[in-house]
Amino acid sequence: MRRAALPLLLCCPVLFAQPQAIPAASPLRQFSFLLGSWTAETQSTELGKPEGVCSFAVDLGGHTIVRRNRVSYTSGKDAGTTHEDLLILYSEGAALRAIYFDSEGHVIRYQVSLPAPATVVFESEAAPGPRYRLTHAVEGNRLETKFEVAPPGQPFQTYVSGAAIRK
Repeated sequence: MRRAALPLLLCCPVLFAQPQAIPAASPLRQFSFLLGSWTAETQSTELGKPEGVCSFAVDLGGHTIVRRNRVSYTSGKDAGTTHEDLLILYSEGAALRAIYFDSEGHVIRYQVSLPAPATVVFESEAAPGPRYRLTHAVEGNRLETKFEVAPPGQPFQTYVSGAAIRK
């Protein structure tokens, strides 16, 4: 029995490596502008000089889009640190949602909107504590990203922003 399972297990990496398409009727098709790999522009910020990569890929048979992000700081206040996060975008009935996890232990549940062409906004669902908003806007081969935080009862303020170029 084990030998019969071995060829199947050897085929699994090949199956998972195949690019996936978003089904034609899926509401996730409107996020196709994000798909691909992106490399951070290396501009210094108050946290330091970042070096990073980000990718958006279709997963689970076209039912999710997964963003993987990794940023390392080579200088400044956060020199020597690396931040990694995972965001899963999905539709739940008519609602568009996302859930975010990072290497610092944060978990954020987002409601998702498309306020303009090639722009997506992830805004945290109501919960005690601060609110969060993540915006991605694509123009040509450039991805602009802004992450904002709003303490309770206060407006959003930019925490970090940056740009990346499509590979």
